[in-house]
Amino acid sequence: MATSSSFYQRAQTQLTGETAIANVKADEHIQLQRRGYCRCDRAYDAASGQPLVLFFVPDGKESSMSVIDGKVDRKDEKDKKEAKVAGKKAAGAQAK
Repeated sequence: MATSSSFYQRAQTQLTGETAIANVKADEHIQLQRRGYCRCDRAYDAASGQPLVLFFVPDGKESSMSVIDGKVDRKDEKDKKEAKVAGKKAAGAQAK
């Protein structure tokens, strides 16, 4: 069974970019300034209105390249998970 070293499997957010990003083709790798590297999964299609779809390529760093907070705050999610586990351990100890 394959395991992931990352707690985050999927997060989705909408971004606004400069007009040149509409020229990115599928399977191209680009760098979003101060955010990191991404791979284009689906190119922008103006005719159908389909948005550009990018996948973030993790670089292994714990901290973000940017000081801008995104919709997914990894530190807060990690703290919540740790608090939940600690709460379950404490409840199990009290039940004994």
